[in-house]
Amino acid sequence: MKPFCAAGAGVPFKDSARRVGAAARRHESSNPRVSPDDLLGREPVVSTPPEIAAAVAGECVLVTGGCGSIGSELCRQLAAFGPRRLVIFDQAESEMFMLAMDLRKRFPNLDLVTEIGDVFRASRVRHVFNAARGERSVPCRGL
Repeated sequence: MKPFCAAGAGVPFKDSARRVGAAARRHESSNPRVSPDDLLGREPVVSTPPEIAAAVAGECVLVTGGCGSIGSELCRQLAAFGPRRLVIFDQAESEMFMLAMDLRKRFPNLDLVTEIGDVFRASRVRHVFNAARGERSVPCRGL
């Protein structure tokens, strides 16, 4: 069986190896390590906890892809800032259950809503967003 090749199949993809290689070449003379910022492709956004708290406190926050490694940690951190409601949207039912149990234990007063669905189904995302009336939306789904 031939290995699948995205480029040969006409499937869009991003080549992070090329970016890693360019970043490594920029630093090879002075520092052989590559920083995550080198891979970002833009200037990093720097936020402070007070700024985040001001944006989240008392708001309804919707996190798509909330059960992944980044999304679940972001949900934990957002919950600490006291949103009015935290809505987590993901397709992973088991991970959603485990994350919800953890958040309810850590933040017993948190108004937590969990929604199962796929971000590729626009009608489902629209339904969840309209039902949540989210003032803030945080996409964490890796595409």
